[in-house]
Amino acid sequence: MGTFRDCKGDTWEIVVDIPTVKRVRSLAGVDLLNVAINAKQASVYASMSDPVTFAEIVYAICKPEATQRGLSDEDFARRLDIDVEELAELILREIAGFFQRRNQGKAADLVLWQVEKSKQAAAKMQQQLTPEVMTKLDQEFDLMIDERIHELQETFGGTSSSLPESVESTLTPLG
Repeated sequence: MGTFRDCKGDTWEIVVDIPTVKRVRSLAGVDLLNVAINAKQASVYASMSDPVTFAEIVYAICKPEATQRGLSDEDFARRLDIDVEELAELILREIAGFFQRRNQGKAADLVLWQVEKSKQAAAKMQQQLTPEVMTKLDQEFDLMIDERIHELQETFGGTSSSLPESVESTLTPLG
């Protein structure tokens, strides 16, 4: 069993057992055990790019405690303004522990391998996002925006603030 602290400083337990796996499947639609079978769908890490799905997974894991503390899923999600990579790693290590307790060492090894590879990939990405690369990305983004504005001007004519009458007629003034 591992623990994490939410942004309010409260401690939560991460326990991966059969009731937890069932609850996560039911509430979040994610199979925690699938990470050992299908590396392409390493559900916990893949869900980090979708904060809603990740919050649903963590809530489903912590639901007994959240219920005991009188927190809805939305109240709980508001508390997850924390390092999700660290939390995802904790969850994956608990999944590996689930397999180890059932003498499924190869599945546990695969989960732990995925944890290490994901950490290596994150470190490599961070190394490559140098100030020079960020400047180049900013320049490319600015160029893309300029090109899009030019396309809109050609399509609708006039300046970038000109809108076709059909669009203008649908706008309702505020106030």
